[in-house]
Amino acid sequence: MQNKLIDERVSNEADKLMSEMFFLQLCLVVIATIVQMFFDRPFIVHLPAIIGCGGAIIFVLLRYAMAGLLFSKITDERIETYKIRTKSLGCIITIYTLVFGGFVLVFFFDMISIAALFAWWIPALIHTIRSIKKGIDGFGSKKEEKKGLRRLKLSTAIGALFFGLVMAGFDGAENVQDFALRTIAMGATWGILFYWLMKLTAKISDKRADRLLEKSETNIGGDNE
Repeated sequence: MQNKLIDERVSNEADKLMSEMFFLQLCLVVIATIVQMFFDRPFIVHLPAIIGCGGAIIFVLLRYAMAGLLFSKITDERIETYKIRTKSLGCIITIYTLVFGGFVLVFFFDMISIAALFAWWIPALIHTIRSIKKGIDGFGSKKEEKKGLRRLKLSTAIGALFFGLVMAGFDGAENVQDFALRTIAMGATWGILFYWLMKLTAKISDKRADRLLEKSETNIGGDNE
């Protein structure tokens, strides 16, 4: 029961941090898109930003409308939680669309979108730093750490294979053997770096969570005295 409550608190806190990035992300996309227009870029370069932001805004408005909150001024804890979760999902939709759109532009059209690049990694970086500071980006316990590391290894292996295959194909391998070697080399390089960074992030977040918990218990003990 206690673990369930902790997981729910962590999830709610993560949603809150992500939802706070929603409007920042929209502003970054608009600014970056305007900048791109000054350089007379092809319309296709703007598509990831248009689809990502447009889709996220429509999603948020539809969720609000379905819950009867579009023009409602009524608020309580349940409604605020719903709104936070909705904006968090909207932010995630935009990030995934920009990442995928940027990938398609680079590898299939040999183009780079400023909006697709900056409008996802800046909010993602800010969110990661704030999550670490609040201690909600870690494993939580030794038991969960083992499960988390297994999931991380699996996702890293899949991501490394995908990255290696794509990069080897994009790099123009001359034959099957060359393609296989490039896939292994590029995939392993990305996988090792990604796994190390994610594990380090979780460790730092766990230490931060422990310090915050100790501080909270100290404050409670002082108040009781």
